[in-house]
Amino acid sequence: MSAIEDLRREVADLTALVHSVVPHRSRPDSDFGARLRGVRTARRWSQAEAVRRLRGHVASGAWPSGDEVVVRSWKRWESGRNVPRGVYRAGLESLFGAGELGGAGSAVVPASGRSEGR
Repeated sequence: MSAIEDLRREVADLTALVHSVVPHRSRPDSDFGARLRGVRTARRWSQAEAVRRLRGHVASGAWPSGDEVVVRSWKRWESGRNVPRGVYRAGLESLFGAGELGGAGSAVVPASGRSEGR
């Protein structure tokens, strides 16, 4: 058996151990991503334009130094890999209206917690 095969087996064993010990996080709301993409495209905004507009709805101290970080987060939100939390979620509800976003994933992720994209 080669050293690479040994290493792969060790990684697989460690991964299984971690998954057995660390609690599984709930899956992000992929429907939320589709809703977010829908309200953005209905306004004919690019993701970068939507982020620029979102900036006006998020406290300046909570915004990263550049929009690029939030654009990357936005892509993850729309793809369903993550859902926005904290100040970003509140900003999206302010920008689009909670009703348009179906409550901005409120059934999935609590409003408090670490902000996505940081």
